[in-house]
Amino acid sequence: MLPLYKNMVEALAQPGYQVILSVGAQIRPEELGPLPGNVSAFSHVDQIAVLEKHPDVCCETSARNSGVLHAGFNNKPGSLMAKFCVEGNAGFDQLAKELDIPYKRTGKLVVGFTEEDKAKLTKMKETGEANGIVGLEIVDKDFIQEKAPMVKGEFALWSPTTAILSPFIYTVALAENAAKNGVQFFFEHPVTEISYDGCYHITAGGEEFTSRWVINCAGLGSDKISHM
Repeated sequence: MLPLYKNMVEALAQPGYQVILSVGAQIRPEELGPLPGNVSAFSHVDQIAVLEKHPDVCCETSARNSGVLHAGFNNKPGSLMAKFCVEGNAGFDQLAKELDIPYKRTGKLVVGFTEEDKAKLTKMKETGEANGIVGLEIVDKDFIQEKAPMVKGEFALWSPTTAILSPFIYTVALAENAAKNGVQFFFEHPVTEISYDGCYHITAGGEEFTSRWVINCAGLGSDKISHM
């Protein structure tokens, strides 16, 4: 979990943001090292609430993806996307163990047929290596047949660290971990109004919640929340 929280600190160290990070009991706040001026870290923060409009978690965007743990060979070198994709992939063994979730490093084949395809795959390999991915190879037809007999291709980019998992199980595990660390979930509480007078007053599910901080993670509805 430590690399995950360190990445969060780096990503959130932006002017104009004030971040309070609850790291739970698994690590100590001091393990994060020196923090930016806008970030505070605590083992426990009282009264963190998740306001969820659905009856449960992962009813929308969180569970609507391909279920692939990407290696990072498609991301621009030097970008935060590349950094976090590669580091997240490398640290997922430990995260999966701590959350007690199943996943499988199946590897991934990106196949090609023409010399133009081969040039593109070689470029992908170079991009991945620039991002710090290990084990990328351009492989031949025999390798493809060994790994995936039903797949056709003259050659392929082989990514051994790509994995698959269930986004449903993963999201539920994250929610359970948060609940164990004191987070309260208010289901069937769609946010309908937000006002600010030094504190935020949020109307959700017919109730009013007051908070110094609001984190907008409403997925495809985040634009509506930001305009309230």
